[in-house]
Amino acid sequence: MAPVSWQPHLVAIVALACLSMTTAGTVYMFSLYGPELARHLHLSAVQTSIVITCGTYGLYLSGPAIGWAIDGRMCENGPRPVLLSASAALFFGYLSVALAYSSNATSPVFWLSASYFVVGFGCCAASQGSMAWVVKNVGEEARGVAVGVAASFFGISAALHAQIARAFFTGTGDGEEGRKLDVQTLLVFLAVSGGIANVVSATLQTKDRLGMSARKTSVADLNGDAEEDEESRDVVGGSMQAQVHRRVAKKNYVAVSSLEQDEATTSSRTDTERTQLNGSRGSGEEEDIEDSLVDIEEVDNHSTPDVSCYGQVDAVYLGVAIVCITGVGLMVINNVGTVVVALSGSETAQSSMVTLLSLGNFLGRLIIGYVSDVAWRSFKLRRLVWLGLSAAIMVSVGLFGSLVVSGIGHLSILVVAAGIAYGMFWTIGPLVTSEFFGIKNFAMNWGSLSVLPSLGSQLSNLVFGLLVDAARSRSEGSNDGSTICRGRQCFVGAFSFAGVLGLIGVIAVLALYRRKYGSVLIAN
Repeated sequence: MAPVSWQPHLVAIVALACLSMTTAGTVYMFSLYGPELARHLHLSAVQTSIVITCGTYGLYLSGPAIGWAIDGRMCENGPRPVLLSASAALFFGYLSVALAYSSNATSPVFWLSASYFVVGFGCCAASQGSMAWVVKNVGEEARGVAVGVAASFFGISAALHAQIARAFFTGTGDGEEGRKLDVQTLLVFLAVSGGIANVVSATLQTKDRLGMSARKTSVADLNGDAEEDEESRDVVGGSMQAQVHRRVAKKNYVAVSSLEQDEATTSSRTDTERTQLNGSRGSGEEEDIEDSLVDIEEVDNHSTPDVSCYGQVDAVYLGVAIVCITGVGLMVINNVGTVVVALSGSETAQSSMVTLLSLGNFLGRLIIGYVSDVAWRSFKLRRLVWLGLSAAIMVSVGLFGSLVVSGIGHLSILVVAAGIAYGMFWTIGPLVTSEFFGIKNFAMNWGSLSVLPSLGSQLSNLVFGLLVDAARSRSEGSNDGSTICRGRQCFVGAFSFAGVLGLIGVIAVLALYRRKYGSVLIAN
């Protein structure tokens, strides 16, 4: 297993990505201060739901547009424009909500909804810009670790800011009023910290050494060498060697653009090719050159193409898997409180479940990146396998919830497993996307695919609500007007549906693997 070289500029890119990712998950903090915000601004439950839904839409639906900007000319030297837009969006979005809160009057739902859509856009820009820059700079051998570390900071962002809020923005007096959260100050803090963090990240981002600028330099240098060789050699040998150099330049462009090898390996390979070509000027010169051309063509056949995911059959299979995996994960994340109530759990139990979910999500994102890197370097185990594992865990979550869970202890195991599988997806998803469709259009492709979790969430949450309501109407005492369902029968049907959804995800991954790689588990 070859050692991985972490050069200082790569470490800086990942560290700055983590800084931006820490602000990208703040949109999920709404449950911490949302009830007080709704009470203070006299919002109904429906109005509150509309407001936070707009934030979620801003987070998911902005992905394709932001991805297009990252992959375009505007960001060919780095994601600075996108990160600066994230800074502005987070600052003005949260600040406008803080101003509405301070007005002490009923605020228009449209104003709050627009503000949270802007916040969601800012979170998406911070996340997409950071993730794309990591993928486009870190080589394949260590890309899993880099993506996993950056993604883990997104996963723990809300929990980190929640601890900050409890430590610095909660009163210390006696009684409920004395310990109330200072929502206005918290919103101002989110505005200022989100703005500053992304400005710092945008300002300090190092120039892309393996991206667009390096690709242009490599091609220009190699083409220049070919022209010099052509002038100094005889007509037949010189023209053929110039052809070789031009093909070397073309293949080097593809290889570097896919980042399958690091900068040192690419340089070494190019030097070796030139040495072989110079030595071929002896006997059998033309035959050796033709052999070199064949070898170069074989290298090109194993390169990752830079294509758009739109219209690709592979993207359809991958999209189905994404909807199923994230649908189960978001069903657990959004409805674990309902399950706790059904099991007659306390508010402390609800808080514990949220903490376990966040911890599992964080660990899933962080660990799977390292594990996938080691498995690839040691055994050439393809990363798509880990996406299948994530779907398989979601199947087990559905089965465990429908057949076993009858108390808080069982539920703790379930939420940890769901959190880990959900976190795994957010690290493996970008890696699989870059391997299937290349890195040139990575931001656009991943931004488009990352819209799909919103569909999975809508589907699973709708079915969960319908099945829980149906179970409540069938239970004894349903005529007392209560909207609370008690007993494990309330969620058995919902978790059975989750198991089926996860199974569809497994089938989609298996079909995609067979289509892409056949029946070979380990790469040659």
